Amino acid sequence: MTINGVRALILAGLGAVAVSSHASAQDLPLRYLPPLETSGGAFNPGVIVAFNPQPDPPGIPTLDLSDRYRPLLTQPGGPGTYLFVMSFTGLPGLLLPAVQSPNADGVTDFTFDYGGHAFDVGIAFFGPGAISNWVSFNPQPDPPGIWFADAITFAGVGDPRVSFTITEDGSRLAFSTPELSTWALMGLGFAALGVLAYRRGARSSDFISRA
Repeated sequence: MTINGVRALILAGLGAVAVSSHASAQDLPLRYLPPLETSGGAFNPGVIVAFNPQPDPPGIPTLDLSDRYRPLLTQPGGPGTYLFVMSFTGLPGLLLPAVQSPNADGVTDFTFDYGGHAFDVGIAFFGPGAISNWVSFNPQPDPPGIWFADAITFAGVGDPRVSFTITEDGSRLAFSTPELSTWALMGLGFAALGVLAYRRGARSSDFISRA
């Protein structure tokens, strides 16, 4: 895994009627999934997502990566309103367009250009029931990266799900989580740095005591 692999994307949502509208900043509890890496493109932005019910019970969504091109998040059934935040990292200076309210099938998408490459992001919400509300808002504190946040209200009761895809120049990007071996190597690296710092400190103390 490279440094680029730890870049993130975050999702959040609350609902509003036919057209997406902007709401004031909201200080709301958001728990994000571990950062997702992407591969298969020139920039491969990182992705961090949050998909939290309101009011927010303990726990985070279940992440299904059986289709590595379309991550699927599932939340246990509860209240009808959920916050969805999506954030892109590794794309400094990016400007995102307004994300429109999902259609009758719960699907929305948006496109943007970055560094001469065309990106298309597709998001699909699944039940319970149709989406009755969609409202954009500003989460506080702001998540890292370039993000958008929406609140989605479902008309029915059940386990809501959301999936998403990203293409770059028409090619689908694959998603993955950082491998345990990568984290283990990083841990060994930090441990080695700690040992070196300790030895240097010990040598400095010994030198001062002799002086």
